[in-house]
Amino acid sequence: MADVVELSAGEAVAAMAGGTLTAAAYARALLDRAEARASLNAFLALDAEVVLAAAARADAARAAGATLGPLHGLPIPVKDSIATAGIATTVGTPALRGFVPAADAEIVSRL
Repeated sequence: MADVVELSAGEAVAAMAGGTLTAAAYARALLDRAEARASLNAFLALDAEVVLAAAARADAARAAGATLGPLHGLPIPVKDSIATAGIATTVGTPALRGFVPAADAEIVSRL
């Protein structure tokens, strides 16, 4: 398989559904890419442990034969202006430095 970070979202989901790519391997590759390009400041908050734990749960659900949604296993970054429970959500402003919402915004819950 070509470099997995070059896959489109649809290609990545299809590869995971087809068993040629795990959510954990995909998440690890994307995290490595983000780390290698940290100077771009694309992420204000990125918790690798949370991402990898979610990927492991996605792989376990697939292995257990669970009913899966169309984006199952796909890591989805959330803009810093959208509330994400337990993750700093600062809207990029110093006034909200340290603000960690207790609950997800509706869009995050639905994803």
